[in-house]
Amino acid sequence: MNVIASFESNMFVEITLQKLKENNVEDNQIVIIEMEMNTEEKHILDTMYLSNGISLFDGMAAWAVVGTTLGCIYGSVNRLGPIIIGLSGAILGAVVGFLLDLMINKRKKQKWKLKGTNKKNYDMLLIIKCSSKHEVKNIASICKNNNAVSLGVNQ
Repeated sequence: MNVIASFESNMFVEITLQKLKENNVEDNQIVIIEMEMNTEEKHILDTMYLSNGISLFDGMAAWAVVGTTLGCIYGSVNRLGPIIIGLSGAILGAVVGFLLDLMINKRKKQKWKLKGTNKKNYDMLLIIKCSSKHEVKNIASICKNNNAVSLGVNQ
């Protein structure tokens, strides 16, 4: 059986390790894994299988519809006609929608980066091998009392 606990900070892991050693848990029963933050850039365009909520196509499509509608309405009184003005309104609306979505997403990304830089915590994963159910309960309570973010038991 394994008890798996995740911690936000290295300090909580050190305190938990000290308490575990006081309760006769040996070093060969403990595995510590430092989790790395994912720093990859998010994809701008969605695919059929992956949607991250930052699609620029939705804003482009909405503004293109607005541009087409206005172009057809005001193109009917223009000399060029509603079709030409409607198509140019669609292109202009798509460009406006793309630029607006791009600006909004840049602001969101800056806010996310600021939130991430304020935290100096590291995610740590602690895996403890146990031999009995009593030991599992004891170790789980030690982890809970020392601010484990999440806790799981593998039997």
